[in-house]
Amino acid sequence: MAHTIRGTLATHPIPGRDQQGRTVTQLRIAITPQVTHLRRGERREDYIRVTTVYLTGALTHPVPVGAPVTVTGTTTSRPRTGRVTYWAAPEQFSWR
Repeated sequence: MAHTIRGTLATHPIPGRDQQGRTVTQLRIAITPQVTHLRRGERREDYIRVTTVYLTGALTHPVPVGAPVTVTGTTTSRPRTGRVTYWAAPEQFSWR
C-alpha cells in the first residue's frame, strides 16, 4: 500500500548500504500534523515528529536541510515489534 509523506528534511541525507549491499539513502523527515486547537503554553512545534524513509538508491541532486519534501512509498513492518519502515524509490522523492 502506498503512503505519501510530506514534511521538511530534518537532517542531511545519509548514504549507506542495505543487508544485500545495495545502495540506500536514509532520509529523516520532520512532519508537523495539522493541529487546530493548542492548549495554553503549547506550540505547534511540540507536535512535530520525525519519520525515517529509506530510498532504494542514491539521490542524484543535493537537498538542503529544511527543504519541503514529498515521498510516496511503501511500508514494511516487523512482526514482533510492529515497527514500520518506509521505503521509496529515488524517483518517488521530490523537494521544492
